Amino acid sequence: MMARQQSMQARMIVAVAILAAVAGTAMAQPQGPDFSMTTTAVIPFVCDDVETCLDGYATPPSFQQCVALGAVTSESIRLDYNTSGPGSKKVMVSIDTPSAKISHYISINDVFLWVRKARQYLNICRSLMADSITQRSAEIPSPAAAMDELCDAYVDPMSGQNPCARIQRDPRCSVDDTMSLHQTLEMALWSNDAAALVMQGKICECSCWADIIDVYTPLFEQWENYDSGAQGVGPKLQTLQTMCTESVLGTFETASIGESNGAQCAVNTLSLTITPSLELPKGAMLTVTGLNSELAEQSLFVSSTPAEKVERTASWTMPQCTKWCSMVGLCPTDGSATDDNCLAVQYDYAVGDTTDDRCMRWCDRNSQIVITITDDVDASTDLVVEFKLLNPTYMTNSGDVFVELSAAGVYIAPTKVTATVADGVGPNNPLVQTVLAASIPPQFDTLTVTESACPGAYESSSDKWIGSCAGMVNRFTVTMTPNVDLLPGARITISGLTRTGTNLFPAPMLIDAPNFQ
Repeated sequence: MMARQQSMQARMIVAVAILAAVAGTAMAQPQGPDFSMTTTAVIPFVCDDVETCLDGYATPPSFQQCVALGAVTSESIRLDYNTSGPGSKKVMVSIDTPSAKISHYISINDVFLWVRKARQYLNICRSLMADSITQRSAEIPSPAAAMDELCDAYVDPMSGQNPCARIQRDPRCSVDDTMSLHQTLEMALWSNDAAALVMQGKICECSCWADIIDVYTPLFEQWENYDSGAQGVGPKLQTLQTMCTESVLGTFETASIGESNGAQCAVNTLSLTITPSLELPKGAMLTVTGLNSELAEQSLFVSSTPAEKVERTASWTMPQCTKWCSMVGLCPTDGSATDDNCLAVQYDYAVGDTTDDRCMRWCDRNSQIVITITDDVDASTDLVVEFKLLNPTYMTNSGDVFVELSAAGVYIAPTKVTATVADGVGPNNPLVQTVLAASIPPQFDTLTVTESACPGAYESSSDKWIGSCAGMVNRFTVTMTPNVDLLPGARITISGLTRTGTNLFPAPMLIDAPNFQ
């Protein structure tokens, strides 16, 4: 009998050693059965029967259960074979979780097999941690999917309710109609590009941003307790708690925009002037929406005053527009400047009006320009940003333009940009209050025609008299200054020059005109 008891005890000690090897340290001894709730844990670990709920083979843990269990250490699960339990269950099993300390008893005969199952359970939880190098590391859920699991199990320890599920249904907390709140938080906190700053700004603009922080702070804290690896959620929690503080919500003291050329189809240099109420840090993202046009070059190049305050190339998202009516002759035929199924009515520039409505363009999605700040900009200091776009091919109203700014810890909400462009045409056309209106028709700002003098001069190279006297060859000089770029294929027609005599003279010839046929 004594030998049998010693064998059973040795068997149990081996089982305890195996479980301890999972964590790498010796296991502590529990003081006795206990069940106590913490005040901050919101993901409870539910275990009604320790003999089945910790079976890593039959019921492997989900990510949510691993977070509820907490960090995988020697303290996760403890055995005490010196404590006598009811009936034949003599070994006490203690489970320390962030939300509760749970104690159960199992039979001494089941310890060895139970330990193997519990070890598998802990190994799976370890494999779901961010710094896992096991084959199961590919099963680590995305941040949005992880938040979905944790939110489903969320229980407020004070009220016993699930505010995380409630906030999902609250329309005030809908940050972006194209994605869930958890997808929004993943982009705002886990992305490393401009999209993260833009999404952080949208969250801060949301009327329930304080509720989002209150609900997700304890969730992230418990998540961090389980997984504090290099890719853990600690830095994400810090960003969440600080990105919308009142001290970093700024304004634009001024936000205005001007243009260099109001002619239809002209290359237009736009000048955006902003005056932030707070210092703009290096890396801040300036987003401009509503400039619904086309690029004048292959990329959107940006300059600034003061110099070297912005990255040279900006991000450009073109608008999605249903129609863009074009006037024939001066514009490229590719891109969105087309005449397909759209007949334009002649515009009367003398009075600034038309007798019929022209076919106009409408846009389902505005353009977006994202400009990166490369050097700190002082508060209450003007920053002028310049870039080029192509004007529309007809007179129109480009709509409202907005500018916003996002950075780590800094946000300025979308602000309407004011514009006054003194390019009104005709006595009945007021000053245009928007850029890219193309209020001026393509025209020559200057046009002069001069002829050779009389008496003329003999030209030995051609053996002709050059001048405007009778019988001489008269050379005309046409000087013109167009208000738009003349692209290859443009045709200039000069009329009203009438000569006397017979039609046997040769047709006029162009000389000193290398850019013309």
